[in-house]
Amino acid sequence: CFSLAVYSGLKATCQYLVYKAERTEDFAAAETLYKTAEKLDPSNVAPNYSLALRLMEEELYQTSAAEFQKAIDKGLYSSIIYSQMATAHI
Repeated sequence: CFSLAVYSGLKATCQYLVYKAERTEDFAAAETLYKTAEKLDPSNVAPNYSLALRLMEEELYQTSAAEFQKAIDKGLYSSIIYSQMATAHI
């Protein structure tokens, strides 16, 4: 029961940090939140995918493509993500 509570707490905290990062205007602060979320739940694709989108907004395309690739490597498969990654490479 305790293990489940810890596991669930980490998942919830990760999602909250991604949510907060998406609403943070300061890029450096948002990036820190994304990286912390990824450390808390390394198998979760949300921090990588959301950070990739944010990096595209910041016109950091190569770094964005790397984050999209991490999300794909973790199991996020869709034509949309491949399209976004291709856009980041252009």
